[in-house]
Amino acid sequence: MLLLLGQAAQAQPAADSLYRQTLGFHQRLYNGPEYIRTYLNMSGHPFLEQDSMALDTIWYDHSRYDGVPLNYDIVRQQVITRGAQIFSISLVPEKIEAFSLNGRYFRRLDTVVDNRRLTGMYEVLHAGESLVLAYRYKEAKAASGSDEQGRFIPHRRFYVVRNGRVFTVEKANQLYQVFADRREQVKELLQQSPDFKTKPESILIATARLSETK
Repeated sequence: MLLLLGQAAQAQPAADSLYRQTLGFHQRLYNGPEYIRTYLNMSGHPFLEQDSMALDTIWYDHSRYDGVPLNYDIVRQQVITRGAQIFSISLVPEKIEAFSLNGRYFRRLDTVVDNRRLTGMYEVLHAGESLVLAYRYKEAKAASGSDEQGRFIPHRRFYVVRNGRVFTVEKANQLYQVFADRREQVKELLQQSPDFKTKPESILIATARLSETK
């Protein structure tokens, strides 16, 4: 019995070492609950862009991890990764500081600006003198009536943080309030741009950059 215990004690560090080597620095990521996809009889998917994971970067629990399989369920607002086994893991929201996904950068906010609380994951579209943010989410609408399947309806809200104030921007004419000191330049830019409903992100970024020129 003592011999077996001794062999086990020697084998345990070797097993732990192999486990750490296999998981690498990413092992601290694998401590969330299992992600179970429960959307039934639905057309489409609940994720930001694609129904598969992409290798990207996440800042989690005060550490940076590169080459991590990630996806973002914007119905539940859950960032998920793939664990040591086949199953997926839902990462602890409070430990997520930021992540990138297919060239898009998201940051977790929990702050009050201009007496308004910004909480959750926000896509950072522009970070300069003005901060342009997008909040992305999907609504899971169940099948009803003649509909054979439910569907996911995407939504987004845009915010501009400028001069200590937070503005919600859903229409082009709201940009005049946000950038009141550049009204004529904003007007010219909007006249040369496509309809705001078509490309709101590009117009918001261009306006923010315009406001930062001398």
